[in-house]
Amino acid sequence: LVTAPTAPLPDATHHAGQRNSYDHRLVVGRKLYDRAIGTAMSHSIAKLAPGAGAHLHPLDIDVLGVAVGADVRLIGAKASAILPVVSNPGVARGVVWAPFNQAGGSIEDLIDASAAVTDVKIEVA
Repeated sequence: LVTAPTAPLPDATHHAGQRNSYDHRLVVGRKLYDRAIGTAMSHSIAKLAPGAGAHLHPLDIDVLGVAVGADVRLIGAKASAILPVVSNPGVARGVVWAPFNQAGGSIEDLIDASAAVTDVKIEVA
């Protein structure tokens, strides 16, 4: 066996910074069923994908003055996406959670891989 010398990795520290009171911190995550080719091509599970949505705390929905199910525009630094509002008390206030790779929305366009965090403005569509 040959062992190659390894160099130490540089420190990778990112500071998220404070968000202002108008922005929401964007958090994205996976759902079991999405637009993956295996799911999309299977007639038995294709309908299990929940679809896109902007999950917000119920009190944040009240502040926005929008009804559950209504469309909102999430505006990021480089793109925007229109998603329906989903009430989710498990989401912290000031945060919008959205599943990615779902039909009906393009939350992936808002993510900036070079940024430590992604903050979005929410506008009633």
